[in-house]
Amino acid sequence: MPRSELDSEVSLTQGAPTAFFSYCRNDSDFALRLAGDLKAAGANVWLDQLDIIPGQRWDRAVEDALTNCPSMLVILTPASVNSTNVMDEVSFALEEQKSVIPIVYQQCVIPFRLRRVEHVDFTKDYARGLKELLKTLVPQQGEKTSAPPVVQAGPSPVNLSHQDESGLAVQRQVEKARPQAITEPAVPARVEAESVVAASSPAAVEHERDDNADLTTLPVESSEALSKSSVGPSLETSSPAPEEQASIVSSDSDAKRVFGTFVLIWLALLAVTLFVLFVWIDR
Repeated sequence: MPRSELDSEVSLTQGAPTAFFSYCRNDSDFALRLAGDLKAAGANVWLDQLDIIPGQRWDRAVEDALTNCPSMLVILTPASVNSTNVMDEVSFALEEQKSVIPIVYQQCVIPFRLRRVEHVDFTKDYARGLKELLKTLVPQQGEKTSAPPVVQAGPSPVNLSHQDESGLAVQRQVEKARPQAITEPAVPARVEAESVVAASSPAAVEHERDDNADLTTLPVESSEALSKSSVGPSLETSSPAPEEQASIVSSDSDAKRVFGTFVLIWLALLAVTLFVLFVWIDR
């Protein structure tokens, strides 16, 4: 088989690449890394060191790939902008109205013919530059990597077909306890709120201000008396009120009176029993 037919057959079996890599040999490490990452993400790019197979003519393969690829990825570095081969490939792509994507790998003077073309910056963040490049080469991959995760509002639906019996029992208990928790009156919260409102009323605030003023006017020597006075009200508040003391005394006297009446009745019955017994014995 002639060599030209072998080259054409190989190019057809490889598929149609969409982007041609133009770079300087000094930047081979970066070019190989970027091409490998793009191929792994689904981009159909062509790089001579990866896509020229053994037995294929090198110059013919580069020319065919440059002609057939609709776009070009040119790696810009100080070495590549001074390379005659790289600039010739860029000029050919622009003359053929191909899409040229400049990739700035190292800071350099961008050629005049490429200054008006939007470039991808790889000088600071490789991952970010790769994501931006994938948006152009693989639009679906770029949407997957850049789309934020969707967060559902509210509880997710429960799939009862995949729950076991223990899960259903727990869910029933929660549903039974939920109405009770809703209908239960919040009495402690209301009492606490009333106490807070009472404490924040103007009269309470004014009373607290008067107490603070009295405390600030006390001399230093009367600290012991102040401590005694602070202890005194607590003791007084712990003792019962006069009305409660009177009720307690009255209840005690009533109990004694009832007990005395019971004793008198018991003694009277005992006397009557003895009297009857003596009379019966005398007979």
